[in-house]
Amino acid sequence: MAQDDAALERLVAAKTAPVICRALAWAAKAAHHRGMTEPAFIPVARTDEIAPETAKTVEVDGRSILICHSDGRFFAVENLCSHAEEPLACGRLKRGWISCPAHGARFDLETGEPLNPPATEPLKTFALRIIDEVIEIAA
Repeated sequence: MAQDDAALERLVAAKTAPVICRALAWAAKAAHHRGMTEPAFIPVARTDEIAPETAKTVEVDGRSILICHSDGRFFAVENLCSHAEEPLACGRLKRGWISCPAHGARFDLETGEPLNPPATEPLKTFALRIIDEVIEIAA
């Protein structure tokens, strides 16, 4: 009887394993399409390279990104004003915002949202993490 039970278990496992594998593959593909996979993070700078209330420009996949150290935190935003399409690297940085050097529009560094005219569109922001004093951004 024990041999029959073991044989039955092997048969069930052999028949269900491919189904389970297909279901897991489908779930992984569906999660990827919904954007639920962890993004790839790329190291771009060390925390000690960026003094408080300053920024550093880095290049990732051909895109200019500004790593900002403001209000005791680090942020990553696209280095391009959404209004003037001018680089923000020379902009004023203070208390969690950056201003465009061309027209003075200010942007919240966490959300990218404009804080005053003439800008009306937000900046692109990037997920950022710090591991062992290395700043990494999501690509």
